[in-house]
Amino acid sequence: MVSLLLISCAGFSQVQIKRKQQQQATEQAAVPQKQLSAEEMYKKGEKEFKNQNYTSAVGWYRKAAARGDAKAQFKLGKSYCNGWGISENDEEGAKWVRKSANQGYPEAQHYLGILYFIGAGVPKDHVEAMKWYRKAAEQGFPEAQFDLADHYNSGFGVPKDKVEAVRWYRKAAEQGYVYGQSALGRCYEYGNGVTENKTEAAKWYRKAAEQGHSPSQFWLGEMYEEGEGVPKDTNEAIRWYRKAAAQDFQDAKKALERLGVQ
Repeated sequence: MVSLLLISCAGFSQVQIKRKQQQQATEQAAVPQKQLSAEEMYKKGEKEFKNQNYTSAVGWYRKAAARGDAKAQFKLGKSYCNGWGISENDEEGAKWVRKSANQGYPEAQHYLGILYFIGAGVPKDHVEAMKWYRKAAEQGFPEAQFDLADHYNSGFGVPKDKVEAVRWYRKAAEQGYVYGQSALGRCYEYGNGVTENKTEAAKWYRKAAEQGHSPSQFWLGEMYEEGEGVPKDTNEAIRWYRKAAAQDFQDAKKALERLGVQ
C-alpha cells in the first residue's frame, strides 16, 4: 500500500513538473523576441561575409540597408557590383552605393567616384568622379585623397595642377597610405609639383618600401646605388633590390644581374 502510494505521488509530481515546463515554454513563446538593430544586422552580414557565406551576407546587408544603415547600403551595393552572393548588376549596385554616399559614408563616396570614372552602373563622367572623390577625401579617406591627387596630376576631370596633386598625395602619405607615400617620393625625386629634394624622396620611398611596395624598394635601391638622398651604399642597394626582386619586380632583377649578384 505504501509503495503504491509512493508511486502515485511520484507520478503526480512528474505530471506537475511537466505541466510547469509546458507553462514556462508557453510564456516564453508569448514574449516578443528582441528585434535586431540595423547595426546588429550589418555585423551579422560582415560575419557571414568573412566566412565566405556571401549569399547569407547579402541577406543581412539587405535587411540593414532597408533600415537605412549606410555601411550595409555600401556593402550591398558593392556586392551587386562584384557579384558577391547575388547576380552582378552594376545599376543596382550604383543605386545602393549612392544611398550610402548621400549619407556621407566616405568609403561609399569614393567607390561612387570610381563607378563614375569607369562608367559602371552610371554614365562615365570624370567631373562627377572628382566630385565624389573630393567629398571622401575631405573626410580624410586616404584612397580618395590619392585618387584625387592622381586626377590633378593627370588632368582628369579638373585642370592639371601638380602642386594640388602633391598636397593630396601628402595627405594620403601622412596617413600611411603606401601608394601616396610612393607617389610623393616620385614628386620629390623629380621636382614634380614641389622643389626637387632627393633626401625627401628617399624618406618617402623608404616608408613605402618598408610596407612591401616593390617599386619603392627598387627606387630606394637605385638611390643607394647612386648615392642620391642617402649615402652611397652598394650593399644596401642590393638589399633593397633583392626585396623587390623577390616580388618579381623585373627592373630589380635586372639591377641584380647588372651588379653580378643573385
